[in-house]
Amino acid sequence: MKTMSTYSIVIMATLIISTLCHAQINIDVPIKIDPRKIEKIEPVKIDPQKIQDALQLQWYPLPRKKYYIKTALANRYLDVYTANPAAGTPLQIWNKVGGSNQVWEIYPSSEKDYYYIKSEMGRYLDVQWGNSNAGTHTHIWDFNGGSAQKWRIDPVGDGYFTIKSKLGTFLDVKAAATSNGTKVWMWNSNPGLAQYWKFESAGDGNPLAGIVDMHTHPMSHLGFGRKAMHGVPDIGSIIPAGTRDCNPRDFRARSIEEALGHCNSTHGGFGFEVPGISKGNQCGDYIRAGIINHALDHDFIHKVSIDRNLHGDHEHDGYPDFKYWPHQSSVLHQQMWWEWLERAYQGGLRVMVALTVNSEILAEILNGDPPYDDKTVADIQIEETIRFVNNHDFMQIAYSPADVREIVRKNKLAVVLGMEVDRLGNFGKPSVPVSETALRNELRRLHGKGIRYIFPVHLINNSFGGTAVYDMLFNFANKHANGSYFRVETSRDPHIDYNASLTQGPIGFENRLILGLRGVLEGIGQLPAPCVNDIKCIPGKVSCCGSYDKIVKILSPDPQFDVYKTIPGGHVNTLGLTSLGEVAIKEMMKLGMIIDMDHMSERAMTRTIQIAESIPPNGYPLVMGHNGLRSDGGSERSAPPALIARLSNIGGMFGVGTADTTPAAFIQNYKNVWEKMGGRAVAIGTDANGFEKLPRHARIPNQQASNTFYSRFFRESGITTRQKTGNRVWDYITDKGVSHYGLMPEFLFDVKISGGSDVIQNLMKSAEYFTEMWEDIERNKLNVH
Repeated sequence: MKTMSTYSIVIMATLIISTLCHAQINIDVPIKIDPRKIEKIEPVKIDPQKIQDALQLQWYPLPRKKYYIKTALANRYLDVYTANPAAGTPLQIWNKVGGSNQVWEIYPSSEKDYYYIKSEMGRYLDVQWGNSNAGTHTHIWDFNGGSAQKWRIDPVGDGYFTIKSKLGTFLDVKAAATSNGTKVWMWNSNPGLAQYWKFESAGDGNPLAGIVDMHTHPMSHLGFGRKAMHGVPDIGSIIPAGTRDCNPRDFRARSIEEALGHCNSTHGGFGFEVPGISKGNQCGDYIRAGIINHALDHDFIHKVSIDRNLHGDHEHDGYPDFKYWPHQSSVLHQQMWWEWLERAYQGGLRVMVALTVNSEILAEILNGDPPYDDKTVADIQIEETIRFVNNHDFMQIAYSPADVREIVRKNKLAVVLGMEVDRLGNFGKPSVPVSETALRNELRRLHGKGIRYIFPVHLINNSFGGTAVYDMLFNFANKHANGSYFRVETSRDPHIDYNASLTQGPIGFENRLILGLRGVLEGIGQLPAPCVNDIKCIPGKVSCCGSYDKIVKILSPDPQFDVYKTIPGGHVNTLGLTSLGEVAIKEMMKLGMIIDMDHMSERAMTRTIQIAESIPPNGYPLVMGHNGLRSDGGSERSAPPALIARLSNIGGMFGVGTADTTPAAFIQNYKNVWEKMGGRAVAIGTDANGFEKLPRHARIPNQQASNTFYSRFFRESGITTRQKTGNRVWDYITDKGVSHYGLMPEFLFDVKISGGSDVIQNLMKSAEYFTEMWEDIERNKLNVH
């Protein structure tokens, strides 16, 4: 979900009580298809050979998989003596028999450039007693992660490698003998056949190739009271009531015109019909329009000037010409129409995490329609995501790492279902009792519905722990939900200088925007609307609406913020992981869920990773799916270098955020994280449809630059046509960036030709890294108690 202050400006109106009555939801309206209104889809032309060439990755030293390890001396293999799985069993060379005693898996250790070598029987290649002397024997041993189990694997040519212990000696065939049963021991560097080894595949297939996006929200139009994100991702998707020509009930889109038509009903202000002049917009809402245009989507370049209307509306036309939206500068218009998603897949996307998302407070502020609560909204989004994926042959839901391997090897997009909401299971609401039993039941229910990826904490403190303090507007949200503002303390990290007061630190921009929005609302209050209160105000004005006074009041500085001025330095949340939160983390682990720590407070994150590190044999992998490396001017929302290193040590994964970034900035951010992760397991996290801008570029946006760019793009990418929807042909260069998800291939190609070819190589490995991580989770979940 969006992390920047522009999204959450409206959250400050957290004390709002919705004054509207809402009709019950009904999505069972019979679907009548009008073939004349269904867009004729022109397929994107793909060069399969270029795509295949792009997927030929260079792995160093070797891709993680299972191998037979063959000596260069003869047709003999590294072998566990008598196939005895007990700790302390020595190693030898033997003819190939193909049993588990000859199958070895390599994977990264906690130290850069060193690897563990694990027998398929369960124990690890180990130097006896951790002795660094030449002549020390080798054996298999229980995992301990020490130097005696860390190995550097270096190529020597012709497909052979040396295997060097962290202790300094090399894996060696004793006396260079070639007979069955010859011992394998350690010896000083002595280049030759006795120290050369070849890794032969043990038959588990080639590593997966493709990009992972760890953070998307395909069904966000069904959250936030259904009146924030406009447009739906597919024919057959739910069009919420009041968003398509003031439709009185939900119905399913029967054409692209209905799915991506004008946004006036959703985003516009109220208006009566004027025959011959205007059709009116009797489902419009001036307050909602003002908040959308001056807060949520305030950077949208197609906003109209304030002299045209006080609520600062934007241009509404969508399909078929798409003159105004989607656009890189807008965050509230559909970014993930199915053809756009398909084009991202054609550009190399192979795994995508699809997250539910919601905010009860935002739903109330926008006078949205129920359901508001996280549990109901998430359930609907899960069902609709499954329906959406099942409607298209190029993608498939993955419920396990084995599913990911099968789906990607069939050259499809694997979609992993996830959840990012403030109150999982509605726990924390006064009407919802919480207990360990209720928690376990809810997690099992969600797992049964297909959820495999989960955020324990989102934008407010909840029953599980504290949220990262980085935006005062979420502070108002916390007051609305929990009855109090964040309690903060001085951060020990000098890179954090975020201050929670209204007058200190980087909060100044937000404060100015709040005061500006308050002035806008005062102007909107004089507009006509169907709200009447003869006692308090002139009848028929917006200022008579029940929610108006509360919004304006909440925009005024609160005296309780004065306490923050007395706390020096940068601020962090005092709340860490609660006792119930510790139970929740372990229960999620027992189910093998992928746990994302983004949005946690420093205290909560530290305790969560401590729990993960305690799980044998080498920790339970965690993820941070849409984040960046902390630097000066940061907050606790960003990731400190030491924490990223710990994430890598337990086999976790990191998704570098792409919001409103340029290729040059992304390259630098990615390389910084890649280094801290030990040169492995780094993907992207776009936050598409999550109130975040997609990436942009820094090129001159003219036709000549476009022609030059696309000429090379068509030659090298495997995609040979520009993306077209309706009458609109999209152009990454002249449109100033990624207008929708289907232009992500252009951005990634721009990264490649801007000095980031190694970044793209590493991104193309992320599907394999993600799957390996999930496989580790499946193994290690059995050790959670």
